[in-house]
Amino acid sequence: MNSQTRSHSNIATKKKQHLNLQTLLHDGARVKACASCIRTATKRLNALAAA
Repeated sequence: MNSQTRSHSNIATKKKQHLNLQTLLHDGARVKACASCIRTATKRLNALAAA
């Protein structure tokens, strides 16, 4: 993702935003997934277990 930082004089400086990638074990393999994806998957698994 790209965005801009604005200084006091309103000059736009480009900056880059990176995904919050985390390494986790899934079925015995290391997988990289973003934090929000992990959170969503956990919530769905908990909902299925409760039902």
